[in-house]
Amino acid sequence: MLHRSLLSILCVSIVLLLGLKLEAQLYFPPTDGDTWETVDPVSEYNWCQDSIDAFHEWLERNNSQSFVLLKGGKIVMEGYYNGHDTTDRWIWYSAGKSLRAFLVGLAQQEGLLDIEDKVSDYLGRWTSAPINQEDKILVRHQLSMSTGLNEFFWLCTDPTCLFFQQPAGVRWAYHQGPYNLTKDVLEAASEEDINSFSSSRLFDKIGMSRTDWRVQEEGTFAFSSARDMARFGLLMQADGSWDQEQIMQDTAYLKDMTTPSQDLNESYGYLWWLNGYDSYMVPLDRTVYDGSLMPDAPQDAITAIGFQGQVLSISQEMDMVLVRQGSNATDNLADNNLAGALWQKVIDLDCFTMSTIEDQNILAKAINPNPVDNQINFTEPSSGRIYGLSGSVLAQFQDVSTVTVDQLPSGIYIIELQDNKGILRHKFLKL
Repeated sequence: MLHRSLLSILCVSIVLLLGLKLEAQLYFPPTDGDTWETVDPVSEYNWCQDSIDAFHEWLERNNSQSFVLLKGGKIVMEGYYNGHDTTDRWIWYSAGKSLRAFLVGLAQQEGLLDIEDKVSDYLGRWTSAPINQEDKILVRHQLSMSTGLNEFFWLCTDPTCLFFQQPAGVRWAYHQGPYNLTKDVLEAASEEDINSFSSSRLFDKIGMSRTDWRVQEEGTFAFSSARDMARFGLLMQADGSWDQEQIMQDTAYLKDMTTPSQDLNESYGYLWWLNGYDSYMVPLDRTVYDGSLMPDAPQDAITAIGFQGQVLSISQEMDMVLVRQGSNATDNLADNNLAGALWQKVIDLDCFTMSTIEDQNILAKAINPNPVDNQINFTEPSSGRIYGLSGSVLAQFQDVSTVTVDQLPSGIYIIELQDNKGILRHKFLKL
């Protein structure tokens, strides 16, 4: 059975440790002009300026063109590097797949298509597979990378390149060709070109004025400014809503798009990468790997990932949207590894309550064991509290050597100790 890792809870605990409260309402920038509210993360969220500066240096060194980080919809960090600026557009590469999936959902909610329709309903004879097998390939299989077509000529969309390997739905393979043809399906269903459809249904509604689709040799790709990518991420964080308007009204499709789309690669939705599941596959490799796709990232993250490290990642638990545009990282990070590294850099921006390594070591040694089964032992009598992830106080103790926690459900908790240094906080795992 699919389940999120306990690391998902850990990411929430990090937010609480930083003193950050998830905002009840998101901020949405105006859809006209360049106005966008910003927040000073040093004063508002206790982030360290030295860490922020080091992060900017790391981004520039790793061939980034732009970086935008939203919290609660407001910009908390933004940078442009290597000659790039706020108005420049950059190619999404395969990160645009996730944008395309959203557009298909909009077409479905208008009744222009149904993802259970045969692809051949829109394209006619489009593969070299036997017709009885081609007729089994649905639009849903294009979205979930499970068409069953052999990906050897993975960019080609000519029928001679799209030949039968296995029946649709029984084989997962990252295949650019069938994906590229979602543009043709969308245009045939709507009787509009993709730019016209995208602008009227999405871009104009949320202010993506610096975004368009352009035909390249390898397919049709989205180009946009970093802030436009962030706008789309904010829309996804808000469950398809922009301010007071529900753009994606087909909530069932939205849920299906951002949860496992098939049983073969549980870390893949409808053209979205999903974190926090028990196994994953990656492009051009049909090996099933154990563990979470990005173990250092929030485990609820949904991510659009493109060639050379184009990243749009959303975490509702962290109340954040992260955007990176640029070229291949000099640190030789694969695209999903780069996305995970970006999140880890963000998590490390805080000025932790325990301000020195010495303090951290002292507190870590004071709590034994960690993970915890039934009780926490202290090296000397201690006073403090235990918090749940909601911030509620679950237990208080005064001058004790042990605290019994067997009544707590399994999960991540925060223990707060008071000593002559002040208040120190630490995470612990209850088994």
